[in-house]
Formats: sequence, C-alpha cells, structure tokens
Amino acid sequence: MACRFPGQQVRKELRYGLRLPVLLEAPASSGQIVAESENISLHGILLRAGVAIARGSRVRLAVGLKPLVPRAKLSLTAAGRVLRVVPDTSGNFIMAVKCERPFRILRARPAIP
Repeated sequence: MACRFPGQQVRKELRYGLRLPVLLEAPASSGQIVAESENISLHGILLRAGVAIARGSRVRLAVGLKPLVPRAKLSLTAAGRVLRVVPDTSGNFIMAVKCERPFRILRARPAIP
C-alpha cells in the first residue's frame, strides 16, 4: 500500500517529465502553434506555449521524438481537448490537454522544430 500525504494528488496514469517540441493545431485558431511539453502521460500532456488556446478547445497535436531518438522520423500524435490554461511568470501559458485516445506513433515526422 502506498503512503499518501494530505492534499497529495492521486494520478490515474504515470507521467513522464519530458521536454519535447510539440506542434498544436486548433480549428478555432489560425495556423499552428509551437509549444514544449512539460510532462506526458498515456492520455494527456502538460505543455508550455507563447500563446493560449481557449479552455475547452479541441486540438490536434504532434510531439517530436527527435531529441530522444535523433535518427528516427517519429512523433506521437493525438487529438484532445484543452482542460486548463494558466499564465506563468515568464509570459507563456501552461496548458493541460486530455487526449481522446492514447498517443499513437507516427513514422513520418511532421515539421516540428
């Protein structure tokens, strides 16, 4: 049995603290948004971006795996909904996205910086 402290959050899925490039597309906004992941789980991602996407917005995202596997042309792709948007002290925005399905591996990497 795991020991929990008062106020400690209980996570349904393991989160991996990975800082990877993320490309976001939101139908409500024009163009693509470049972001960076803070952590990733099977059904969600916490990311940091220079612009905010409205809470409740549907998004498509691609996470670049090049920093982890330099030669592989792989990315993780998913579609989901923005659950939370919080401004940080640097002027960026922290956004939590819940994915509709687990991330999928795409063999042809999209143009992620």
